[in-house]
Amino acid sequence: MYYKEVDFLPEVPSLFDLSLKEIQEFENVFPHKDYDHTFASYVAPQELSDYIQECFDYPVLTRYQVIRDKVPVHTDLGIVGVKYNYVFESGGNNVRTRFWDMGQIVESVCVQEKVWHSLQIDVPHDVTQVDNARISLTVRHE
Repeated sequence: MYYKEVDFLPEVPSLFDLSLKEIQEFENVFPHKDYDHTFASYVAPQELSDYIQECFDYPVLTRYQVIRDKVPVHTDLGIVGVKYNYVFESGGNNVRTRFWDMGQIVESVCVQEKVWHSLQIDVPHDVTQVDNARISLTVRHE
């Protein structure tokens, strides 16, 4: 199982549920010209990072993630294990995160909004059927 809802993380306070425009004012730490139209990762405010850090006994990075279009099959570079996500806006009614093995889809999920979940991101996965901006909070080991 590559996707799992988790309940040990608290609900994200509404003051951190920002608009796309507000999020884009933060630094994009994934400024890759080939993916500008697809994916961006923005530094979260320190207050939000501190709030999330209190839930972990190891250092974590907290980012806003914006997906605007289909993300091709990939593994997250330099990250092993799981990443925790909290989706503010799903990006459409049928956006799917799919996990792959040997060219075959082995798991496909439609992620719920405002529910923490973990993703196994060191295995091939993609995001499909994105109709508008998918906005999430993502937390990973530093």
